[in-house]
Amino acid sequence: MKAVVIDYYDSFVYNIVHYLEGMEVDVTIVKDRDVVLSDLDSFDFIVLSPGPGLPDETFSMNSILSHYAAHKPIIGICLGMQGIAAHFGGKLYNLNHAAHGVSIEMDILSNDSIYKGIPKKTMVGIYNSWACSTETSDSLQLLSESSEKIVLSIKHKKLPIYGLQFHPESILTDNGKQILNNFVEIVVFLNPLKHKL
Repeated sequence: MKAVVIDYYDSFVYNIVHYLEGMEVDVTIVKDRDVVLSDLDSFDFIVLSPGPGLPDETFSMNSILSHYAAHKPIIGICLGMQGIAAHFGGKLYNLNHAAHGVSIEMDILSNDSIYKGIPKKTMVGIYNSWACSTETSDSLQLLSESSEKIVLSIKHKKLPIYGLQFHPESILTDNGKQILNNFVEIVVFLNPLKHKL
């Protein structure tokens, strides 16, 4: 299986890559500014990485979502989730206080496959000053939130597109590797003849 990780210049990117490589995924990293849309055609799924700033400040995020959302599984982490939320009608807002390197309890609200085998309450690491609301979107489903009702994960209701506000690759996140592995299994399930774990 081949994945492309779009690097939005975050120090955690290589942790994500190492997790995926441990799942026997062939990973290519492409820097935001180096993205050529047609070069992404050959990959089985796309990872939109964390990074500083806002989705609209990136070079490639909006165009990747416009071009590939209907055709490829996509998972967005932190900044990547915010880009997915905004693309599908959600709203971004600035938190009252930035949360960088904070471990919080996440309440899982859905039986979605991405949380297979994960306790309904689990600790996750967050590194963000922005958050998203899904109330203005007809396309997005809320999967988990914090005790303060901060959205921590979402999915598209019809497409294999997921967003994680927390960092599954952080040591502050319990079961982060399992969550990413569950996403890889979702990709396999979508095309079982092409992929075998």
